[in-house]
This record gives sequence, structure tokens and C-alpha cells, in this order.
Amino acid sequence: MNHAGKAATFLAALMAVLLLSSCIDLAFEGWDLTKEAFRRAAPMGFWREKAEAGDPEAEYYYGRSFCCGNRPLYDNHKALFWFCKAAPFRQRDALFQIGSLYENANLYEGFLLPRDMSLAYVYYAKAEEAGHEEAGNRRSKLAHKLSKEEMARAQQLSDKFPNIPCGIPSVTGEPNTEPRL
Repeated sequence: MNHAGKAATFLAALMAVLLLSSCIDLAFEGWDLTKEAFRRAAPMGFWREKAEAGDPEAEYYYGRSFCCGNRPLYDNHKALFWFCKAAPFRQRDALFQIGSLYENANLYEGFLLPRDMSLAYVYYAKAEEAGHEEAGNRRSKLAHKLSKEEMARAQQLSDKFPNIPCGIPSVTGEPNTEPRL
């Protein structure tokens, strides 16, 4: 193998080591598209370990691995559980997904989340505040559909954030804190 081939092999091996180590951010600094592609493609176990340790970004990505559609391929209950864990930390993508799930809850077969346009509005607004680009458009469209009462409720909920409902209500009406298995 010539010198250029050895250098290329060395660089490829070094990149693999960096990818597999905790230096992912260092390896991809400035390469936002590649970094995002890695995050989406990372194995579920990678995100699960970090999510269970309380990392809000990992909670979002782990939840995303379950979201969104009809069973058996998707588990919107588990997705919502993990999104709700990330929401108090203002993880923008989790906030957006929660808003979308509340807005479109009636579209998913077997999904026990009641449709709640006021909560959808609040979660979109919080996602927008956190820098999610599409959330503002969704919030604006939803604002035109809400009644005065729903908008007043949304304002009250927004003032209480993050102490607002997030998740599937239990039999008592309180949000369930455990994912459905």
C-alpha cells in the first residue's frame, strides 16, 4: 500500500474511533448536517442508555425512534413518554412533537391521548420559544382554529409551564408517567 493509501486508512480508522467514543461532537464540530445524520442513524440502544440517564436530547431521539404512526411499527405511547421527559428542559424538537401529537391524536389508531388543541398550542409556542422553526407556523395556524375559551385555557397553561399535562391520562385523569408496554 502506498503512502496516500496508508494515510487514508489511518484517517478512516481515526474517524471511526472518534465516532464510537464520546467525542462525537468534537469529530463533527462544524459539520451540522453530518452530525444530525449521525444522531438520526444512531442505534436505539445508544439513545436508550443516555435517555435513561436523563439526557434531554437523548430522550427526544429515543422517543423519536418510536414515533409516529400506527402500530405495529410505531409506539406513540412510548414516544410521548420520552418526549414528555425532555419537555421540562425545553428540548425544542420534543416540545414540537408533543404539540403535534396533541393536535393529531385522533389520527392514530389505538392512541389513547385525547386531542387537546389548547395543549397543542402551548407546546408549539414553547417549541417556537426554544428555536424550532416550524413550530411558529403550526402555532399560528392553530390560533385561528381555537375558540376564545380554548385560547384563554392555552394562556393559563402557558403561564404554568412546565407544570402542565403531558402524556396519556390515567384512570384518575392525571397524566400517566409510565410508558405503555
